Amino acid sequence: MNGIMSTDQVINSERKPLMGISMIVVMLFHLWCSYPAYMRSPITDWTIGFGHLGNEVFFFLAGMGCWYSYSKNDVGTYFKRRLYRLLHPCTLAGFIKTFLVIPEGNFLISLISFNLWFIVAYLVLAFLMPLFAIILSLIKGRFFIFILFLFAYSALVILTQWLIPEIPNGILHIAKRGAVTFMTGAWLASSYEIGKDYLKKVPLSLHYVWVGLMITCYFINLYWISEHSMRLNIREFHNYFIWIALCCPSFIYIASHLLLKVRASMLFVTGAFSFIGSITLELYLFHEFIFQIFHDSSGVKFCFPLAAFSMITISFLIAWSFHCWINAILAKWRSPN
Repeated sequence: MNGIMSTDQVINSERKPLMGISMIVVMLFHLWCSYPAYMRSPITDWTIGFGHLGNEVFFFLAGMGCWYSYSKNDVGTYFKRRLYRLLHPCTLAGFIKTFLVIPEGNFLISLISFNLWFIVAYLVLAFLMPLFAIILSLIKGRFFIFILFLFAYSALVILTQWLIPEIPNGILHIAKRGAVTFMTGAWLASSYEIGKDYLKKVPLSLHYVWVGLMITCYFINLYWISEHSMRLNIREFHNYFIWIALCCPSFIYIASHLLLKVRASMLFVTGAFSFIGSITLELYLFHEFIFQIFHDSSGVKFCFPLAAFSMITISFLIAWSFHCWINAILAKWRSPN
């Protein structure tokens, strides 16, 4: 089956399970951040502590999805669909959370869930797609030209950061993290549309080698260069997320093939991941809020594993209920009657 499917078909067929697994990883990371007294250990620091990289899978898949949507629709329809996908759930979730717990910071920002950086990052990158489309049309799917472009972009971000140190961290976060992975996903999707399936031409074993090499570069940048930049008193002059962006296509390709291979024998597990993948937006909107509510409860101190299980379970139940509610509201609004 895999032999007759193009790479984008393989990835798209396993999109929801990939998102589900990534969401679980991100939730565990946020639990690790919220409860360091219970979660921190040498093992979790080197495993769950890197769970934030699950966001890069979302950015990569979002880049692919936005490219397909932009290439198949006019600009107005593309922007309308991006807003329609986020505006209703984010506003309703923000309204509920804001009036249950008075937020710290800007009230209006919290009211539309724009206090969640991933939501803002996705909207910024999605609305920059027309600009990315122009750049990608010039690259024309060429692999080495795209890699040179990513390094040039990374150098420009670092230079801008050095020349203008007052740039807000939120903008840098989007520029140094989400943008490179998002553009990589969009580039891969644009390559498929012109008949260039780079990933399928390379043996699967070499994809494993490439992922290992990129992860090694990531850690070298993260630790060795970070340490030297601190000694030189230079504010993060590196952009180590470029290595994760370059790793993402092969990593997603390997993961998609593995999921496709075990789907029949592990139908329940892959089905569970698909279900979680279908409610990732709702989980993202609510799970940190649930973790925050539980933070000072006596149950956490009494039995943290039970409390953690309860927090995750409640997050799933609320996310699923909210997902069904939002879909029912949108279906009613779309109904001609």
